[in-house]
Amino acid sequence: DRYQRRVRGCTHKKMAKPIHKDQIAIYVPKTQTWYVTLDNMSWNTDPNRQFQLKSGHKDDVPAPGNYVGDGWRIGAFRDGKFYVKGTGRADWASSQGNGEIIWVAPGKEKDDIPVSDNYLGDGTTRLATFRPAEGKWYIKGPTFHDWLNTHQGNHVAQCGGKGDIPVQADYFGEGKPRLAVFRPGKAAHWFIKGAGLNDWSASTNNLDIEFGKEGDIPVPADYTGDGKVDLAVFRPKEGHWLIKGPGTAGWKESTGNVELAFGKKGDIPFAGDFYGEGKARLAVYRPDEGRVYIKGPGFQDEAKSQGNLVLTFPEAHGIPVVRKYGF
Repeated sequence: DRYQRRVRGCTHKKMAKPIHKDQIAIYVPKTQTWYVTLDNMSWNTDPNRQFQLKSGHKDDVPAPGNYVGDGWRIGAFRDGKFYVKGTGRADWASSQGNGEIIWVAPGKEKDDIPVSDNYLGDGTTRLATFRPAEGKWYIKGPTFHDWLNTHQGNHVAQCGGKGDIPVQADYFGEGKPRLAVFRPGKAAHWFIKGAGLNDWSASTNNLDIEFGKEGDIPVPADYTGDGKVDLAVFRPKEGHWLIKGPGTAGWKESTGNVELAFGKKGDIPFAGDFYGEGKARLAVYRPDEGRVYIKGPGFQDEAKSQGNLVLTFPEAHGIPVVRKYGF
């Protein structure tokens, strides 16, 4: 599953104000509907605290981003193209500035995983994919032309391989993500590339951290509020979260590790600073129910936590997509 595993006519506008709270959206492929909650507290209690729109295709992999610097836009990757909706809450059909970007070499993107992110630390999202078959990251330059017509700023970097799961994140508080992959196995490994967009072999200070095992789902986030992303996994078989302590040592060699019970098999784990607390809370989406479960603050088991919340969305079988939308 690639989730767990050409824009025309756009002009640069005034930079959007920074949003300090993550917001939860659920994309339902079957109906191409996005449900966005603005306060992460409820659904259907106040229409001013939520909205929904139609945009996409049943085969889309969600890829929203602040691609122009004027605020977050709904986006997706499908069949070798990125589709980016115009700004605002209108459906795709009613929006201005919609478009598509043809990606790299047609026919080779079948298994690409969208990994758009703020790779240069300038506050804007760069269109990007990770291609597991090659172990390469394709990061597009700052224009809205197709990949082959973008003559400056494109980057191709080798980091990872077939079967790897991309987990780019700001692990060291540098203000931009490092390229990284999670490699499942009896003893899982996190490969975090040194700073910059060079190939792994040309980079310094690369890291190989042993943490996790077969079946684990990586969920890195800043759980402690120190401005650095922590390594973490969700273990579906046990319904447990494991959050590694600080530093670059493996799980067994680290201090400050945390393990707690929250969620169950079949849940999709994610995390975010949903309430402006300065650190991420644990959350799971239960597809069959169409519900999001957010654990209360702290590292106690769910049963012992206060402030747990449940959000029930209108449709089931969606995909959780957490961003600082700011709509």
